[in-house]
Amino acid sequence: MMLRDCFAWLLPIAGATVFSTAAGAADPRFYPIESFTIVSALEGMNRGTRTMHVTDWGRKHVTIEETTLSIMGVTQTAKKRVIVDGRDVTTIDEQAKTVSRTVNPLYDGLARGVEGKDPQELGRSFMTALGHEPTDRRGEFAGEDCGFWTNPQLGQELCVTDDGIVVRTVTKMMGMNLSETATAVRRDDPGPAAAYDVPDYPVSATPNLRDLLKGGR
Repeated sequence: MMLRDCFAWLLPIAGATVFSTAAGAADPRFYPIESFTIVSALEGMNRGTRTMHVTDWGRKHVTIEETTLSIMGVTQTAKKRVIVDGRDVTTIDEQAKTVSRTVNPLYDGLARGVEGKDPQELGRSFMTALGHEPTDRRGEFAGEDCGFWTNPQLGQELCVTDDGIVVRTVTKMMGMNLSETATAVRRDDPGPAAAYDVPDYPVSATPNLRDLLKGGR
């Protein structure tokens, strides 16, 4: 697993915390809605589709991607599924027919962090800590009204619904131009049960994020 993949599966959890509801650490709610599905189109260096199914108030979700990454004339295709179930993360490479498992060492801290906190105050504090700044601009994507946040340091702009669904992300940094735009949002739809199933592929354990940040030591 590449380091960027680790951040890819951490971001949905971190983003969910922005609008989390207060709950006990043993039963955290990272979204004020129990389940939803969002389908997005990816454009720029990384093109394709991304579908995210969320259930159990964000404690469990699966991201399905079919993408083509183009860098300096080199093209790489990918078809994968990432299942996050609490602290456990399973990545399924549908091209290589392999499964890798790892653990998110930040999950418990995030779960404890939402306990007893006002969701709006917590959300704004979290976004501000990440360098995001609220604006007075509103947008609409996939029929969803959203408010824009910007992060000048990351060259990023987000549009987030009032219940915490990110429906538009644009990143322009170091010559990279990436965007993700929701094409469909379905609340109360956790996606098909098969999306959460792990196929009978060869399984390997991978280092957790903390190990990767230490260089695998």
